Amino acid sequence: SYYGSAPFMVPEPAPRGFVFIADAAGIPYVNALIEQLGEDYPLKVWLVEWHASDRDIELGNVPRLEVEWIQSTEAALLEHVKGFEWQGWFPHLICEAAILLPARRYLQKERGLGKKDMHVHAYWAQGKCMGKNRDA
Repeated sequence: SYYGSAPFMVPEPAPRGFVFIADAAGIPYVNALIEQLGEDYPLKVWLVEWHASDRDIELGNVPRLEVEWIQSTEAALLEHVKGFEWQGWFPHLICEAAILLPARRYLQKERGLGKKDMHVHAYWAQGKCMGKNRDA
């Protein structure tokens, strides 16, 4: 999976598994990586549900994949993040910007994860344009 010019590489030392925190916008990213990682690592996908139709989007079918759905609130996601034992796991936070922020802060400040210890990318911001708006 590419974003920019470099493909995702498994960090060294290799984590014991990967946790993807995503919403519908991040599912293509998740599908690309679980295909790459599914044979070798346990994978957890926590999907933030913004609409009931989000559950209709297909996830890849790979071994060692666990999927959980989370309400689309900062509090629900943060509670889920705080309730997980992160030792040895590599998180990918790839969802809406505002809901992602408290989870990222918790992982950085309370769990001591740095930029090299997780992948963070807000795919969209609720109520805002992403990227350049040439008409403005």
